Amino acid sequence: MDTVSGGRREDLERTALRPLVRTGKGYWLVVGTLLVVFCWGVFAYIIQLRDGLFVTGMRDRISWGLYISLFVFFIGISHAGTLISAILRMVQAQWRTPATRMAEFITVVALSVGALMPIIDMGHPDRLLNMFIHGRWESPLVWDILAITTYLTGSVIYLVSPPDP
Repeated sequence: MDTVSGGRREDLERTALRPLVRTGKGYWLVVGTLLVVFCWGVFAYIIQLRDGLFVTGMRDRISWGLYISLFVFFIGISHAGTLISAILRMVQAQWRTPATRMAEFITVVALSVGALMPIIDMGHPDRLLNMFIHGRWESPLVWDILAITTYLTGSVIYLVSPPDP
């Protein structure tokens, strides 16, 4: 039963949707700042592609750096999404479907971003094909690719499967 009258409902909708319709100077300031950070990141990555991993401060003695820690971070975020989704699917509460879908979507997005980190850590993205053709099972990067592909496939299947009735 709807407890909100027609006029009141329109006022609530208008109030709730106002930030999506109108943008102020603060919004454009945040968008501009994020655009500058993004362009700076693209510039830094182009320099890394040109000069190698030497520019990141990773030398022979320091082979595990920021990229691998970001890989672990994003895989951890995806595990959290999987855990939330699994718990909500087991509980089978009526309100859980939007939260379950959001957790599954977070899992897929975090895995997709995390999958970029080993590729960036290789130094040259063109080496990814060599990992498939000449990869050795002893290499942690081969296992990263195998694990991410398997986990991402399962997560996408859960995301596209219809929710339980």
